[in-house]
Amino acid sequence: MAPHLRLSATRRQAHRQGRQIDYPAELEAYFLDELHARLSIVKRTFNTILYQGPPLRKLIAYLERLGAVDVLMNGGDLRHLPSSWTACFDDILPIHPGSYDLVVSVMHMHGVPKWDELLFQYQAALREDGLFLGVFPGQETLQEIKQAAFETDAQIFEGAHARVIPFVSAAHFAQMMQQSGFILPVIDVDHRKIHYPDLACFWQDIKSMAEQSFVQKDGGQKGLMPKRFAVVLEDVWQKRFKGEVTLDLLWGQGWVPGELKTKQLRPGQGLTSLKEVLEQKD
Repeated sequence: MAPHLRLSATRRQAHRQGRQIDYPAELEAYFLDELHARLSIVKRTFNTILYQGPPLRKLIAYLERLGAVDVLMNGGDLRHLPSSWTACFDDILPIHPGSYDLVVSVMHMHGVPKWDELLFQYQAALREDGLFLGVFPGQETLQEIKQAAFETDAQIFEGAHARVIPFVSAAHFAQMMQQSGFILPVIDVDHRKIHYPDLACFWQDIKSMAEQSFVQKDGGQKGLMPKRFAVVLEDVWQKRFKGEVTLDLLWGQGWVPGELKTKQLRPGQGLTSLKEVLEQKD
């Protein structure tokens, strides 16, 4: 099974089991801060918004202050979430073309089989002068785990297996944005380092996010003694990288052509601060 299909299946499984998807509070706060920073310098109103991604309540609440939001969840337990939120695992989005002023995709595109086709759907979902804003893991994500796994395989099995799924490069993302019909595309990469006391904490985090298929513990094969592998992997990882993990986040922004000349404000010219938004929500 292809890596991206495995990742999508993990999210479906979380949904079937009624298991909630939880992102670390620090990571959710980061997505909210970045989204606010990027939208606050855009001189345009967004009356209709499509959000696709995990159930990041504060981020969605922020979008709801901007306009009417349709929420497409990419997995997890919906029983304790708003009834208007919809779980969506289909290749074709349940939306009408030209319905939205803003499409926001958070930590979703890396988990679908054909993310480039999803970009075309996002573009089609937008009205003229509509904005797409998306973020997902990039090429250097989990490079420490990947390198430690190569060394572990060499020690135990005298070979190497693809333990970490391949991630998209910034150049490829930019190319696909242009091919999907977006104009004025902007791609930037945020290299973030996360420190864990041990691998157990790392596994728990990615399982809580339904992203455990980032790492294939058995290399796609059976009988490779995963417990022994995990012990050696932790030893190599701690000695070489001191419990460090890279999260390489690709942010992409692009517009749908239209008659308006959309402008961005300079930093500090935004009309609303994030602090005001959160205080009003509380």
